[in-house]
Amino acid sequence: MEAAAVTPVRAALRVRAITIPAPVALIALVGASAVIRFVLALAHPTPLFFADEYIYSTLAHELATTGRPTIRGEAAGFPALLQPILTAPFWLFHDAGVALRLTQGLNALAMSLAAVPAYLLARKLSIGNGLALAVAALAVLVPDLFYVAYVLAEPIAYPLVLGATYAAVCALTRPTRFNQLAFVVLAGLATFARIQFVVLPLAFVGAAVLARADVRKLRLTFGLFALAAVPVAVKGLGYYSGIGEFSLDPAQIVRWFGVDAMLLAYAAGWLVIPGALVALATPRSTAERAFAGFTVVLAFSLFVEAALYATNTDGIGGRFQERYIFSLIPLVAIAFCVSLSRRGHARTAVAVLGAILVAISARFPLSGWTDVHGRQDSPFLMGVYRLEEWIGYGNGSLVVAVVVAGLAAGAVAIAFRPRLALGGLAVVGLLLAMIVGGAWSVDKRNAQNARATYFPADARWVDHAKLGDVTIVNTPGSRRELTLEQMFWNRSIKRLVRLEQAGSPDTFAAPRLRISGDGSFLLSGKRFTEPLLINEYAVTADLRGATSVATSDLFELWKPAGMPRLRFLAAGRFYDGWLANTGYVRVWDAPGTLRLKLSLPSVAEQATRVVFGAGGARRVVVLQPGATTRVAFTVPSGVWTLHWKGTLFHLSDSRPVSVRADELSLAP
Repeated sequence: MEAAAVTPVRAALRVRAITIPAPVALIALVGASAVIRFVLALAHPTPLFFADEYIYSTLAHELATTGRPTIRGEAAGFPALLQPILTAPFWLFHDAGVALRLTQGLNALAMSLAAVPAYLLARKLSIGNGLALAVAALAVLVPDLFYVAYVLAEPIAYPLVLGATYAAVCALTRPTRFNQLAFVVLAGLATFARIQFVVLPLAFVGAAVLARADVRKLRLTFGLFALAAVPVAVKGLGYYSGIGEFSLDPAQIVRWFGVDAMLLAYAAGWLVIPGALVALATPRSTAERAFAGFTVVLAFSLFVEAALYATNTDGIGGRFQERYIFSLIPLVAIAFCVSLSRRGHARTAVAVLGAILVAISARFPLSGWTDVHGRQDSPFLMGVYRLEEWIGYGNGSLVVAVVVAGLAAGAVAIAFRPRLALGGLAVVGLLLAMIVGGAWSVDKRNAQNARATYFPADARWVDHAKLGDVTIVNTPGSRRELTLEQMFWNRSIKRLVRLEQAGSPDTFAAPRLRISGDGSFLLSGKRFTEPLLINEYAVTADLRGATSVATSDLFELWKPAGMPRLRFLAAGRFYDGWLANTGYVRVWDAPGTLRLKLSLPSVAEQATRVVFGAGGARRVVVLQPGATTRVAFTVPSGVWTLHWKGTLFHLSDSRPVSVRADELSLAP
């Protein structure tokens, strides 16, 4: 009797647990994702992605403090302003650290909200509630929620793109004024966040054609598209206008199109790909045709954008542009769920596609893409790289191959046994969670290393020196992120200038700071007498007429005490004393003796020969590993330059060096 009495209670509890209302489940999913992602982002203490993070943060700071979207006092012409507008209030605290953490909190919530349109779109396509919630969960397990920690537009654009896709399907199946306006607004906001999504109207047109929609009922949408195109035609794309100068290499575009498609298949979990392709190729209802048309045109457009960018940066930045295309992953998962209703030849097609994809994965293994360059824009590849670090690169490739084969087999099994779909999506979710953990581990290490390397204990050390407006000097051989990091954290740095042959770290104002014959500085033909922050990554500078206020390993802050002038500049001497294989020391009107203490650490492994030359005189120094020697040169009045050229070898961080100059001094 007792057992019989308890059983109905247990059954009732079990039913209640299974039938949690979808809104409650979605709220719990979004809330849990937002909290977890924000906590993970706390391990990311400083920006890393430059120049993008500097651009977005500076626009937000200027909107908050001046009301205008400017960068270093000039109009930015930046069309994607939604992220800076949303984060501008965070900069009213006048603390870059606070603004960074608040931005990460907003990002965590925004990206987690992508679960809502993913769920609604799945339900719109008649996918069951359990699978729809699984799709929503996958939308927040995408490795690219990694970008929560960054000051970028991706977190804001991601839910808007999925929302625009849902609104497009609604508008094409039921073209009410509200549905059409919803699509136009969401597509416009997605483009305002990330200009690459300007292709969303094109995807809508493709979907309308495939869905055989009545164009007359979509007059409102097309009219608003035409209206929105007018300012773009008149003003252009501003900051992005340079895209018109990209070269078109069809062979390379096709190559990168294929690479991006293959790597997206990996990033989407592989198991969902065969079924998704079958569903997109065989739409049945009006909603499915609208969804298939929109997804295919959007995917094609984003792949072309990513391929075009990679083609024009190949050899420099050509790599998997996951940032462009990761918003497709939830759409692929939804298409997979649609395929579960297919029978007959569709199942055979899934099996054939699964076999083809396994063959492709064997021909193009991931191990070739996980180097430091290839994984730069791919959280998925970062996660795979961490796996390779953990179990060894050879073992990592083998594990990936075995997992891919297993997932392909799972795709075939699910095609013939659709009831296994929920378990299959759970496996994909688990794998994505593991990738997320690996990517987070790599990012945590990189960000914390950058924080320790680029700054003293106080990242806002320039602001706290209270010198007023400071000018940062970019110097020859420096890496751009070093300069932009300082400008992110220290908003008292109002201007950036370039010394000698130094380049600019971005495309915004960076006038050249010239050196006159007496060592004083000239900016736009006028004497320069403001506080200076000099980038000393690959130079050593000494000034007179100025006081060194504070230093870090890579920068020195100078306060004018009269007319600042250079005593000497050693271009090619790195922050840790290593001399580049070529360089010079230039002295301005400071006669005396230039002394260098040279050494060759054992890392060189063989003897190094350095040739010094000045005014026709020449001196050769040969150093064995572990050896030390001192050299001195007499410096006459006027401008005097000592050049050197040494045997080249590279350090582990790829710097081209010859010997170390542990000491460099100019004695009167």
